Amino acid sequence: MKTIHLSRPQEQINSTFSYTICIDGKPVRELKNGETIKLEIDENAELLTTKLMWCGSQAISLSDIEDGTTVQVKANTLLNRVLPFLTIALLFLGILFSDGTLMKTIMTSMIGLSILLLIGTLTIGRNNWLQTEPI
Repeated sequence: MKTIHLSRPQEQINSTFSYTICIDGKPVRELKNGETIKLEIDENAELLTTKLMWCGSQAISLSDIEDGTTVQVKANTLLNRVLPFLTIALLFLGILFSDGTLMKTIMTSMIGLSILLLIGTLTIGRNNWLQTEPI
Protein backbone atom coordinates (compact mmCIF):
# COMPACT_ATOMS: atom_id res chain seq x y z
CA MET A 1 0.00 0.00 0.00
CA LYS A 2 1.16 3.47 -0.91
CA THR A 3 0.24 6.44 1.27
CA ILE A 4 -0.28 9.95 -0.10
CA HIS A 5 -1.49 13.14 1.57
CA LEU A 6 -4.26 15.15 -0.07
CA SER A 7 -4.40 18.82 0.83
CA ARG A 8 -7.04 21.39 -0.02
CA PRO A 9 -6.22 24.99 0.90
CA GLN A 10 -8.74 27.21 2.64
CA GLU A 11 -10.47 28.89 -0.30
CA GLN A 12 -13.52 31.07 -0.88
CA ILE A 13 -14.33 29.42 -4.21
CA ASN A 14 -16.44 26.28 -3.78
CA SER A 15 -16.02 26.58 0.00
CA THR A 16 -19.40 25.03 0.80
CA PHE A 17 -18.77 21.93 -1.32
CA SER A 18 -16.59 18.91 -0.67
CA TYR A 19 -14.41 17.53 -3.45
CA THR A 20 -14.83 13.82 -4.15
CA ILE A 21 -11.54 11.94 -4.46
CA CYS A 22 -11.73 9.17 -7.08
CA ILE A 23 -9.25 6.37 -7.64
CA ASP A 24 -9.63 4.72 -11.06
CA GLY A 25 -13.03 6.41 -11.45
CA LYS A 26 -14.46 5.15 -8.14
CA PRO A 27 -15.16 7.61 -5.31
CA VAL A 28 -13.17 6.80 -2.17
CA ARG A 29 -13.24 9.90 0.03
CA GLU A 30 -14.51 13.46 0.45
CA LEU A 31 -12.12 16.41 0.90
CA LYS A 32 -13.56 19.44 2.71
CA ASN A 33 -12.40 23.05 2.52
CA GLY A 34 -9.04 23.52 4.31
CA GLU A 35 -8.68 19.81 5.07
CA THR A 36 -5.63 17.55 4.71
CA ILE A 37 -6.15 13.80 4.69
CA LYS A 38 -3.96 10.73 4.48
CA LEU A 39 -5.05 8.22 1.85
CA GLU A 40 -3.80 4.68 1.46
CA ILE A 41 -3.78 3.52 -2.15
CA ASP A 42 -3.47 0.03 -3.56
CA GLU A 43 -0.30 -0.57 -5.61
CA ASN A 44 -2.42 -1.54 -8.65
CA ALA A 45 -4.32 1.77 -8.73
CA GLU A 46 -3.56 3.87 -11.80
CA LEU A 47 -5.40 7.22 -11.83
CA LEU A 48 -6.36 9.88 -9.29
CA THR A 49 -9.05 12.46 -10.08
CA THR A 50 -11.16 14.87 -8.07
CA LYS A 51 -14.79 15.72 -8.76
CA LEU A 52 -17.10 18.58 -7.88
CA MET A 53 -20.63 17.86 -9.09
CA TRP A 54 -20.26 17.34 -12.88
CA CYS A 55 -16.90 19.10 -13.07
CA GLY A 56 -13.52 17.84 -11.96
CA SER A 57 -9.80 17.70 -12.60
CA GLN A 58 -7.51 16.06 -15.08
CA ALA A 59 -6.47 12.55 -14.08
CA ILE A 60 -2.96 12.18 -12.72
CA SER A 61 -1.05 8.93 -12.83
CA LEU A 62 -0.45 7.34 -9.43
CA SER A 63 2.65 5.56 -10.72
CA ASP A 64 4.36 8.98 -10.97
CA ILE A 65 3.59 9.79 -7.32
CA GLU A 66 5.94 8.44 -4.67
CA ASP A 67 4.95 7.18 -1.24
CA GLY A 68 4.38 10.06 1.21
CA THR A 69 3.90 12.74 -1.47
CA THR A 70 1.48 15.58 -0.84
CA VAL A 71 -1.05 16.23 -3.61
CA GLN A 72 -2.78 19.62 -3.59
CA VAL A 73 -6.35 19.95 -4.82
CA LYS A 74 -7.56 23.48 -5.53
CA ALA A 75 -9.97 25.41 -7.70
CA ASN A 76 -8.78 26.70 -11.07
CA THR A 77 -8.59 30.47 -10.53
CA LEU A 78 -9.14 31.46 -14.16
CA LEU A 79 -12.27 29.38 -14.59
CA ASN A 80 -13.73 29.99 -11.14
CA ARG A 81 -13.07 33.71 -10.73
CA VAL A 82 -12.13 35.45 -13.94
CA LEU A 83 -14.63 33.98 -16.42
CA PRO A 84 -17.81 34.64 -14.36
CA PHE A 85 -16.54 38.14 -13.47
CA LEU A 86 -15.81 38.85 -17.15
CA THR A 87 -19.32 37.79 -18.13
CA ILE A 88 -20.92 40.08 -15.54
CA ALA A 89 -18.59 42.99 -16.41
CA LEU A 90 -19.46 42.69 -20.10
CA LEU A 91 -23.16 42.64 -19.26
CA PHE A 92 -22.86 45.90 -17.32
CA LEU A 93 -20.70 47.48 -20.03
CA GLY A 94 -23.35 46.51 -22.57
CA ILE A 95 -26.00 48.26 -20.52
CA LEU A 96 -23.86 51.40 -20.09
CA PHE A 97 -22.84 51.73 -23.74
CA SER A 98 -26.12 50.74 -25.37
CA ASP A 99 -26.95 54.17 -26.80
CA GLY A 100 -25.39 53.75 -30.29
CA THR A 101 -26.34 50.99 -32.69
CA LEU A 102 -22.70 50.07 -33.46
CA MET A 103 -21.74 49.90 -29.77
CA LYS A 104 -24.91 47.96 -29.02
CA THR A 105 -23.99 45.41 -31.70
CA ILE A 106 -20.39 45.12 -30.47
CA MET A 107 -21.37 44.72 -26.80
CA THR A 108 -24.12 42.22 -27.61
CA SER A 109 -21.60 40.17 -29.57
CA MET A 110 -19.09 40.30 -26.72
CA ILE A 111 -21.72 39.27 -24.17
CA GLY A 112 -22.82 36.39 -26.41
CA LEU A 113 -19.21 35.28 -26.85
CA SER A 114 -18.52 35.35 -23.10
CA ILE A 115 -21.68 33.35 -22.39
CA LEU A 116 -20.62 30.79 -25.02
CA LEU A 117 -17.18 30.60 -23.37
CA LEU A 118 -18.81 30.05 -19.97
CA ILE A 119 -21.09 27.30 -21.32
CA GLY A 120 -18.16 25.72 -23.17
CA THR A 121 -16.09 25.73 -20.00
CA LEU A 122 -18.86 24.02 -18.03
CA THR A 123 -19.37 21.34 -20.69
CA ILE A 124 -16.26 20.72 -22.80
CA GLY A 125 -13.67 22.01 -20.31
CA ARG A 126 -15.34 20.66 -17.20
CA ASN A 127 -12.31 18.49 -16.34
CA ASN A 128 -10.22 21.62 -15.85
CA TRP A 129 -12.44 23.13 -13.15
CA LEU A 130 -10.16 21.78 -10.39
CA GLN A 131 -6.38 21.42 -10.29
CA THR A 132 -4.81 18.32 -8.78
CA GLU A 133 -1.03 18.36 -8.65
CA PRO A 134 1.77 16.95 -6.49
CA ILE A 135 3.70 19.55 -4.52
